[in-house]
Amino acid sequence: MAEITKTASILYVVISMKINRKTLSLFITCLLLVLSLAVAGCMQQDGEQSPDNNETTSEETKSIKLGSTTWDDGRATSNVFKHILESKGYEVELVYGDLGGVYQGLADGNLDFYVSAWLPGTQGNYWDRHNEDLIMVNNLSTGARTGLVVPSYIPVDSIEELNEHKDEFDGKIQGIEPGAGIMKQTENAIDEYNLDYELQSSSTVGMATELGDAVKEEEWIVVTLWNPHWSFSRMQQEYGVDLKYLEDSKDVYGESDNITMIAREDFGEDYPEVYDMATRSKMDISEIESMMLGIEKGMSPENASQNWIDNNPEKVNEWLGDK
Repeated sequence: MAEITKTASILYVVISMKINRKTLSLFITCLLLVLSLAVAGCMQQDGEQSPDNNETTSEETKSIKLGSTTWDDGRATSNVFKHILESKGYEVELVYGDLGGVYQGLADGNLDFYVSAWLPGTQGNYWDRHNEDLIMVNNLSTGARTGLVVPSYIPVDSIEELNEHKDEFDGKIQGIEPGAGIMKQTENAIDEYNLDYELQSSSTVGMATELGDAVKEEEWIVVTLWNPHWSFSRMQQEYGVDLKYLEDSKDVYGESDNITMIAREDFGEDYPEVYDMATRSKMDISEIESMMLGIEKGMSPENASQNWIDNNPEKVNEWLGDK
């Protein structure tokens, strides 16, 4: 307001002076310009917020890009974290992609967090490729396993025996998506054991369908499979048939894996509360399998994960640090 008062005083002086019309017109034009700038300055000052206002600039306003594959274990665990984080006020975008894309997205900083990495074995090649730009946060679960699996009615117990029964198996190993960690391991197994077999690429659903059809007719089949996976429970419940891993004397598939939470390099600094929650998060393999079985029976991943949350409030509170 001081600028406006000063401008008015100048106007009074000018009017009081005996000046010609041309000079007066020029004065008035300049004066109007000064006056408009003064008013604009006052409006800008009135619109500014004081330093002690309550603007929200905390972590809670940020969004998180959570990477996931389309495999049921990944969809189940990712949705568990999505539900929990959203309940705490975070905006979570669940981004599905192939395994290589998820690791690349984390390394490039386009994704923030991935909660179902199989390490150190199954996805070790991806970790080795990108680990300089990634961090390991915590093991969500332990005891995950991969390998070649057959129905229990088949009298074959080891990978070495497969060549002796090539005709019964039609010389093929039923696999899943090309590029998956277990497919890389199986390619290595074919070389290490000198197997005269073809590894057939498919999808996880396609492999499980082939397995179910074979078990129903008690036919011979060998598949790439892993724990946690709903097929072990499903084959027993529907057909009374157990599944068994073939012995791996050369340790191509390794003893066991951890389901590990990994993140982009600066994740802990950008999301300290989420990072701390992840370091407290633990889940049994059987719990993951229960969600996967629900998904396989027609439940959405969102509902299957929410069902687990509803049935495990104490564990969720422990993750959140609300004991």
